[in-house]
Amino acid sequence: MFKKGDPKPPGSGRKKGQQNGATRAWKDFVTALATNPKAQAKLEAACLDRPELLLKVAEHAVGKPKETKEIQGEFRMIGWPDNEDIAEE
Repeated sequence: MFKKGDPKPPGSGRKKGQQNGATRAWKDFVTALATNPKAQAKLEAACLDRPELLLKVAEHAVGKPKETKEIQGEFRMIGWPDNEDIAEE
């Protein structure tokens, strides 16, 4: 019997990357909602009033898009020598 303070038994718990049951059930429900033609008509009507619903359904059915950001320009790191100082060494 597990007692508070005992180490976790090896191999116990959810495996890495595995969703819990509630998350899987919710994703299955939202995916079915997004792919069912009858439900799509109701979803479309709901999205006319609240457009953010479409984004939320898409995020839950397919997953959030990976955001990437591109940084351009010059920057200096405080405490690091300038490029010219490095070239002289």
